[in-house]
Order: sequence, then C-alpha cells, then structure tokens
Amino acid sequence: MTLACPICKSPSRRLFERHEIWIDECDVCRHRFADLAPTQEQLAETYGNEYFEGGGAGYDNYLDEKELLIAAGRRYAGIAARFATPGTV
Repeated sequence: MTLACPICKSPSRRLFERHEIWIDECDVCRHRFADLAPTQEQLAETYGNEYFEGGGAGYDNYLDEKELLIAAGRRYAGIAARFATPGTV
C-alpha cells in the first residue's frame, strides 16, 4: 500500500527501497517522498516538549536558537529557489 502524495494528495507508487524505507513517487506532480506513516504516539514521543527543550536528539532550547534557525531557513530557501520554479509547495 502506498501513501497519497503529501503535496497534491494524488495517488503515488513505490519507486525504490533504500535502507529498508520505500521511496514513493506521485503519479501527478512527480514529488518523491519517504513512505512513512508515523502514529500519533510516535510523533508525540519524537517531537514532544523534550525535543524543543532539553537537548538529546532535539534542541537545548529551541527559542534561544531563533536567529540561527531563521538564518538557516533563509539559506535553504535561497538554495531551493535556484532549483525550483515558484509555485505552491
């Protein structure tokens, strides 16, 4: 079973498997994405408050890193703009 495309919600198909994770490709917009469907419990465990405060696999203090995160977001947006045409993503 494959997931609907997270971008346009169209059907997708399995394209290839890498490190035991399937990569799907949308039949319409051709977006490729990992075929992962975490449960609410898995999401809460991974991205609970501890992820944003307290370090570990996340951040020591997410809000203290605000300027760094904004700068990184702008950098990645600039990189993406060089390779993608404007549209809805």
